Amino acid sequence: MGGGGGAGGNSSGCANAGGRGGAGGAAIVLLAKAVQLDGPITATGETAPQDPNNCGYHPGGGGGSGGAIVIRAATLSGKAQLAAAGGTGGFSPGQNNDWGWAGGGGGGGRVKVFATTDNFGGGFDASPGQGGGACMGGNCFAGMPGVIGTTSRSNSIPNNWNTINCGGL
Repeated sequence: MGGGGGAGGNSSGCANAGGRGGAGGAAIVLLAKAVQLDGPITATGETAPQDPNNCGYHPGGGGGSGGAIVIRAATLSGKAQLAAAGGTGGFSPGQNNDWGWAGGGGGGGRVKVFATTDNFGGGFDASPGQGGGACMGGNCFAGMPGVIGTTSRSNSIPNNWNTINCGGL
C-alpha cells in the first residue's frame, strides 16, 4: 500500500552506487463483528538502508511511506498500538566524510477505525519518517522529514463499507 522511497543517485562515475529506498508499509484490513486488539498492528515504512558500495559520496535513499490500517467492527476493544508510520531516510557518510546527501523520510500512512461500539483504548501512529543523517563536512546535507499521515475513528460505518459483508456484520 505505502510507496517505496526513491533511490539515492550518484553522479561521481560509480556504477550502481547510491542507497536504495525503503519499502512501503502494508495494507491491513480487519472486518469482524467483534475485534479485540491487544498486540501491535504495524504497517510501517522501512528505513532506507545505507549504500554498501565503496565508490562516491553514498547518497541515502528515501524512507518508505507508511501503509494503511482499516478496522471495521460492530464492537472494538483493546489497547494495541496501530502504526502506519513512515520510514527514516537513509544515512549518507559522504565521500571522505565531506560530501553527501541523506535521504528524506517517508510520509506517514493512514489509520482508520469504524466501530459502532468503540471501547478501544490504544493509540494511533501515522507519524512521518525522520530525514536521514549525513556526514559532518561542509557539503553534507541531512534529509528532510516526511509529512504526517492521517488517523480517524468514527462510530458510524460509511455506506461504501456496508457493502463489504463479514458474517452478517
